[in-house]
Amino acid sequence: MKTIISVQVATLLLTAALVYAGDSIRIEGLPQDSEVRIEYSTVGCFHSAQYLLTFTSNVVHAWSLDRLWDAQSKQFSGTETNALGTLTLSSTDTRKLDQLLQFYRSDPSGGCTTIDTITVSLLKDGRVTQAENYRDGSWK
Repeated sequence: MKTIISVQVATLLLTAALVYAGDSIRIEGLPQDSEVRIEYSTVGCFHSAQYLLTFTSNVVHAWSLDRLWDAQSKQFSGTETNALGTLTLSSTDTRKLDQLLQFYRSDPSGGCTTIDTITVSLLKDGRVTQAENYRDGSWK
């Protein structure tokens, strides 16, 4: 289970440090007054997980968003946020991130039972100025 989570976190970290460029959010050169926020959710036959990544300049902060179960009411009652860490991205990382975004923009199809949902938002001065949504059910 830890390996799956580690791979998912690595994938998330590779989905980041984005900046507005033209009509799409792209990698590199995030201005000082901007932030990119990525919400990543993955659901499959034997797992369900959510993560939040925030990017300022070339630094990413990662959190897991764990759903809380209320045994009495037998339903989810909220979300607990757990810090996973901070990472400084290299120029190679940002180049690879751009390639990953291009893959998501290609609207990958497939019949995989695992579905990843990714929302990428660009914030300027704390306000969302642009958002992109992706759904990946491919095996790639």
